[in-house]
Amino acid sequence: MEKTDKTDPLSILVVNNMLITGFDAPVEQVLYLDRKIVAHDLLQAIARVNRTHGPKKCGYVVDYIGVARHLNEALQDYDGEDTEGALIDISVELPKLLDRRARAVAVFTDRGITDLQGQVDGCVDVLEDLKIRADFITKLRMFYDTLNMLEHRPEVPGDVFRDAKLLGFINKVAANLYRDPVLNLLGVAEKVKALINAHVSARGIDPKIPPTTITDAEFERVLAGQPSSRARAAQMQHAARYHIVGFSHQNPAYAQKMSDKLEEILQRFKDDWEALERELRQFIEKLRQGDRNEFPDLDPKVQVPFVRLILEECSKGRELNEAQRTAALSATLDMVERIRQEVRKVGFWKNNAMRELLTRSLVRDLDRAGVCPAGKERDLAQRLVALARENHEHLTRP
Repeated sequence: MEKTDKTDPLSILVVNNMLITGFDAPVEQVLYLDRKIVAHDLLQAIARVNRTHGPKKCGYVVDYIGVARHLNEALQDYDGEDTEGALIDISVELPKLLDRRARAVAVFTDRGITDLQGQVDGCVDVLEDLKIRADFITKLRMFYDTLNMLEHRPEVPGDVFRDAKLLGFINKVAANLYRDPVLNLLGVAEKVKALINAHVSARGIDPKIPPTTITDAEFERVLAGQPSSRARAAQMQHAARYHIVGFSHQNPAYAQKMSDKLEEILQRFKDDWEALERELRQFIEKLRQGDRNEFPDLDPKVQVPFVRLILEECSKGRELNEAQRTAALSATLDMVERIRQEVRKVGFWKNNAMRELLTRSLVRDLDRAGVCPAGKERDLAQRLVALARENHEHLTRP
């Protein structure tokens, strides 16, 4: 064996014999010279090379002396089920790669897109539909999975890599616009992801930076960079939806109200882009202010979510008069204080008995206040406890 410098990341251990398993190798880079390996030793050597870890999904064997022929012979000693898929047949996998590429591209060409390179915006518009987005990312992932297996093979046409990069760019632009986590490339092989990210970066988008939110200081700059009222309206529409989803668990009643308001604006001004842009700017400004305008004297993160839930539930099927509304508000604030005291107890959320005790107390509070429709007290109390869990951090702050 040749001596190697363990501190040198480029050092290579040259082996003529032994070191089949690699357990005692001082470095990861091991090169075997002048060794014909057959049978069990051959399988062992390849298995060790092919061990996965972290971003390393497979190993590579450069076959200068035809060990693949010996590998086929060695595999004859094992059952077919054990060796199925051990070797990749390029004549089978290459057509599969081309077919999967064609299926991903067809998501757009079947809908009138004739030039993916020149019609990126049109492709992104196609992906506005949720079902089409889900279909596209599924086909794109399958394409990338096969490309990962074959990307080193000279038989792969260059236009496959071109389309892989272009589809990845379209996917990133759509992900930034629609703020849809479905469009992430989580699970895609690092080599393929690096290829896509390099192309995305070259076209002016940093793949590591998430989409700009409406509360970000850069949001106005993003809007200013859009070429038209329609493009600015699209950015605001999807940014607003993303923001609403962000607090939908902490304040579900308010989230539903603002979601309904957004849909109303989109329907009313759907054919007038300038008016839609103007209305969405006003709507986003309200979203930035948070849920504080209707209840200016209450804490928007501690009290208001519970007040909204109670008022929404108690007013179903009827209109609350001022006295009923005041009673519901007073009862809710008392219940919020009870909830704050209970959830501060150590291990509260892991203790079923403690949660059930709080639920029963809230049922009694609701019954005593007389503002909740009869028979709905326990269901509402359980929803209040669930809401408390989502808002635990706010409820337990000093």
